[in-house]
Amino acid sequence: MAKVSCSNIYIDDNQVALLLVFPASNVVLCKEYNVRQDLRKAGHFIVALFPWKVVGIKARSHRLFRGPCDSIHDTPRPGKMGSIVMAGLEHILRKDPSYHRDLSVLGFPKWLYDEMSESRYCIWNKDGDGSPGEPHFETRALIRVLDERRATNVGLKADVDFVFVHVGAIKTLNQLPALMERRMKRLDIQFVTYGTHHTIPPARWGIRQIYPAGKHD
Repeated sequence: MAKVSCSNIYIDDNQVALLLVFPASNVVLCKEYNVRQDLRKAGHFIVALFPWKVVGIKARSHRLFRGPCDSIHDTPRPGKMGSIVMAGLEHILRKDPSYHRDLSVLGFPKWLYDEMSESRYCIWNKDGDGSPGEPHFETRALIRVLDERRATNVGLKADVDFVFVHVGAIKTLNQLPALMERRMKRLDIQFVTYGTHHTIPPARWGIRQIYPAGKHD
C-alpha cells in the first residue's frame, strides 16, 4: 500500500500516455493530483492517465519548467527557479514528445537545466534504479535530458561538475569511487538527487541538492 506503479501506454507502437497507479492513502500524491476527498477511501487505488503529446496553441503556451509553487519536489534557488515559457523548443516537443515527458517526470528545474549545458557528469544509481550498466526508466530519462543539453557522462572515476544520485541509491553512495576525495578537493562539484523509490518518503523524491557547498549564491 506504500508503492506506486508507473506504466507507459502505447498505440500503434507510439507512446501516447503514462499510467500512474497509487494507493488512496498516499496523501502527498492525492494532493499533488487533486484527488477528490470522496475517492480517498482506505484500501482503494487511484489511477491517473497523463497524455504526453502536446500540440498547437497548448504546446506554445505550455510551461516547460515548474515554478517553486508547482511541485513539492523542487529545492528553490533564489533568482534561478522561476518558470519560463517554452521558447525555441517547440520543435523538440513536436518531434519527440517523450522529451517533455522526461522533463515532467523528473521535475527538472530551470536552474539545473541551464547549468548542465556542456557540463561533465556521472550517475550513481546502484540499488536504486537499475545499475550503472543497465539503467532503468528514471535514469534513462535523466540521460536523455542531459544529452539534449550536450552534457557528457564521463563515468564514475573521472573528474566531473555534477554527480547525480538516484534517491534509492543514497544508501550505497559511500561506494562511489573517491567520494570523500571529491568532496574535499572540489567544493564546486554539485551532488544532485533525482527520481522516486519505495524506500524513500515521497516528500524527498525528485531533484534536490545534497552536500550543498559549491555554487550556491
